[in-house]
Amino acid sequence: MSHYTLHGIWASGPTYKVALMLALTGAKFDYVHVDLMKGAQKQPDYLKKNPFGVVPTLVSNSTGHVYCQSGAILEHLAHASGKYQGQTVEEQHSAKEWVYWGWDRLARGVYRSRAAKLGFMKAAPDVVDHYRTEGLNALKFLDERLAGQKWVAGSNQPTYPDIDLYGVVHYVPQAGMDLKDFPHVAAWAAKIEALPHFAEPDALMSKS
Repeated sequence: MSHYTLHGIWASGPTYKVALMLALTGAKFDYVHVDLMKGAQKQPDYLKKNPFGVVPTLVSNSTGHVYCQSGAILEHLAHASGKYQGQTVEEQHSAKEWVYWGWDRLARGVYRSRAAKLGFMKAAPDVVDHYRTEGLNALKFLDERLAGQKWVAGSNQPTYPDIDLYGVVHYVPQAGMDLKDFPHVAAWAAKIEALPHFAEPDALMSKS
């Protein structure tokens, strides 16, 4: 029996973060495609599960409890599985800080640059340039952080913010940016990809 049901869409970075965390922690899950183009995320049945009207949504198949917002979901899965949560109080606090930083600084610049490049988002050239600059600055900051340590939260082992931030960095090429410009980020991403049970989005989420 599957432990969870994940509702999302294959093109969503936040959905991929959760699917990857489930895979890495060994949690079995069912996947339900949410057709954002048809507004499925705004339908009453979906809003009962996720009042924010976004993806992903994770449902516990044993308790029926619903989890929303990818960063919060990853933290839950870390604690529920006892994996990727950090070994000390300091590391666990640092883990939260990096998830918040990622959404505030890294995700917006990368995800919105990707959306503009792929035609999912229409914006004026100066707006697109703004997000690109924001993404590049965040990648530079992350690269400098990873120059001095193996994992983002300062642990000797990966923690859930590593998976969270990887779920953004994975899409950097689609955003028109080059990871070769950020060698420490590239090396860190390769270590994530070498973890047992790592999988690409297409292997974890169906397109319909």
